[in-house]
Amino acid sequence: MDQIRRAACELMDQRQTEEGSCAIADVLASGKWTHDYPITAHEAKQLGLPVSVGIPKEVREIMALFPRPTRRSRTVEFLPARLTRG
Repeated sequence: MDQIRRAACELMDQRQTEEGSCAIADVLASGKWTHDYPITAHEAKQLGLPVSVGIPKEVREIMALFPRPTRRSRTVEFLPARLTRG
């Protein structure tokens, strides 16, 4: 946890004071959230992180040039019956 805290302090060091970045890092590395919990913009602002929402028009125009491919099959298959080993 100390390794995560130090890395977070260093990442935020250029945007926050050292005291501020390490206070935020303490919360992020505290175990309050699991590794896969998506921190919302509101929560990030409450932590003191500089947050902006939305995508600039120019970026949306570029993204429209490269639409995401659609998947034709599911990646997870649900089996209706139990598998038996044999």
